[in-house]
Amino acid sequence: MAEKRFINFTRKTEWGEALQKWHRRLADNRGDRAALKKCKSLTQVVFVPAYHELYQEITTVGRAAAKAKAITWSWARLEGRVRDRLPIIASLTALIESPKESDRKNDPEDKVVSLPSQMGAIRSSGGGPLVSDLRFRRLLKCRTPEELYPMLRRVIGLLNNQTDIMSLAQSMFYWDEEMRKEWAYDYYTTEEIAKEGSES
Repeated sequence: MAEKRFINFTRKTEWGEALQKWHRRLADNRGDRAALKKCKSLTQVVFVPAYHELYQEITTVGRAAAKAKAITWSWARLEGRVRDRLPIIASLTALIESPKESDRKNDPEDKVVSLPSQMGAIRSSGGGPLVSDLRFRRLLKCRTPEELYPMLRRVIGLLNNQTDIMSLAQSMFYWDEEMRKEWAYDYYTTEEIAKEGSES
């Protein structure tokens, strides 16, 4: 059974707005961004003050949502997930130099390219996808954010440090079997569309 998603990172939610504003501030503060980029473990991320700015903002949104009954779980029940997953979101987001959606407020939500779809896109020079099938399958084998973290750092580099931060955050916050299935559909559907286009 799919996990109920109370927290959603999109441009239309307060969670997404908080993340986007934090990322924009980070772009203007090279010291904070450099500190997060240097982290080699999720524990190190928690020791960076800039991470706690994001944590406090997400916590503020969460408590307000719980108080307004916008979420059916108590904030205390969700806070453990936030503490577990937000460090990977903060660290990976710090690697993103120019998220594709940052200045496209007028674009429909469905135009945003998900992270796995981006990985499955065919290279402009021809050949295989930007992220190979073998590397992608290794990502899907990861069961925890800790396993996924170092591998995704390398993948983001392969994508020239540009991806949709909302897709990234949503995926990391709900990294479970259901999310891995969603990634597989997005990645391999992108590959098939590209093949069809080349054959027409």
